[in-house]
Amino acid sequence: MANSLSLNEQLRFEADTFLTKQCEPLPQYQQVLLHIIGSYNRQTAQSSQNDQMMQYQAILFMKNSLTRLLQQHRNRKRYTRLGMHHQQVYASGLNSNVTDTLNNLDGMPPAMNQQKQLTQEFQDDLKAKILALIQNPDDCILGENAYNQLIRVACIFVKQDFPSNWVQLNQWLLKTFEDLFANINSLQTEDAPRIQRFLSFYFQVLKEQNKKKLSTQKGHFNKVARDHLRCVFKVWEFFNQQQMRMIYDLENDALNLNNYNKLLFEIAAKLDKCLMLVIACGFSLNDLLHEPVDNQYVQVLKQLLKKLKFFTQCVEKLSACSDTNPELASSFHDIFENQLKSLLKHLNDLQVSEALLFHKTLGEYIHAVAQIIFRGELHITRVKKLALYTMYSIVTTTIYNQGNQECSSSGNRDGKIGLLISPMKFKNFEPQLIEASQQYRQMMEMPDPNSAEPLEQNRYDGARQLVQLLFQ
Repeated sequence: MANSLSLNEQLRFEADTFLTKQCEPLPQYQQVLLHIIGSYNRQTAQSSQNDQMMQYQAILFMKNSLTRLLQQHRNRKRYTRLGMHHQQVYASGLNSNVTDTLNNLDGMPPAMNQQKQLTQEFQDDLKAKILALIQNPDDCILGENAYNQLIRVACIFVKQDFPSNWVQLNQWLLKTFEDLFANINSLQTEDAPRIQRFLSFYFQVLKEQNKKKLSTQKGHFNKVARDHLRCVFKVWEFFNQQQMRMIYDLENDALNLNNYNKLLFEIAAKLDKCLMLVIACGFSLNDLLHEPVDNQYVQVLKQLLKKLKFFTQCVEKLSACSDTNPELASSFHDIFENQLKSLLKHLNDLQVSEALLFHKTLGEYIHAVAQIIFRGELHITRVKKLALYTMYSIVTTTIYNQGNQECSSSGNRDGKIGLLISPMKFKNFEPQLIEASQQYRQMMEMPDPNSAEPLEQNRYDGARQLVQLLFQ
């Protein structure tokens, strides 16, 4: 391991080859790496740069080794299933050389090679030890880079086991949020790095979970998603209020940047991302079917849209006072724009994947995005592009601009409805489809002065205004 850090390229290559080819197949290899990682004690001795590099290297080798081993483990499962299939073919007399053929398949391990087989007990032991290091990094993890690599090691198991086969991790995440909320009024400034580190890990877990596309994989998290939504939202609500108060005077309706706290602001920003990922991972149309009124996900989404409008308003207020203190205005403009960029990106992802989630808030969402587009001179290019793309995503969503009649008659999905796969299933969501369509028409269509309906008389004519903006 020490030679793998050598400045001598030949020595480093030989050490890497030896560890990968000779040591990695041994069952004890992962245990030895864990021993190296956990052997340092930050409480008793000051770590040297060499210690940090050694620990970082051990974590890096573990990550790469586990990635290869789990890939081989999955290949072995496919090999076994394929072998059983070809054995049936062989028994029928259709192929007389099945074993030789299978053993020569690219990417398939030899049938007799059992050294690298990952038993469930071995994986459970690894997960328990990795989780212990994640929970108490201050005891032995040397440096932020090592901790970030350790998160990636944990996410290897999150990819295949969380939450159903890694219950301990799920319980710890929920308990940490519960404990954080219980002690939220007694938090000190020195607690901020610990909270940020936990939220960074939680965010990476959710990002890995959000990559899962199979309904069975997503279904496991759906069972615990409401617990996560409840726990995260309580903490988010507190830090969201603190974030707003530190930059805005609600009584006088004016910016007040004197109380800005960077640590608290960054925690609130990270919680925004975590909360939106909880919705992305946990929401399904089944939730809307079982809870059509006052749906928790829809209610949380309303709060996130309020925050989008809040930071849009902050940018507009900031432009009015940019002449008095241009340096301060410039620094806070970057901060507010980063908030808008993050909110727009994640909200657009939600709208594209689950269009009916916005059935209660579509009009408000369109208005907030249009406000950014029409005041483009106040925003950076990235935010303007995101706002335009968000509007494009909205206007190309069939269920918004055509209602549910055409979809119901033709069975057209256009990729926007997720689980809806037949015209009959649209009938389960007719109220939501109608409401979303009405809100879209209210914002985008021309007013009708001859109509008996007050709403139709006061439509916003947003489509015409957007077209006019293109020609300015």
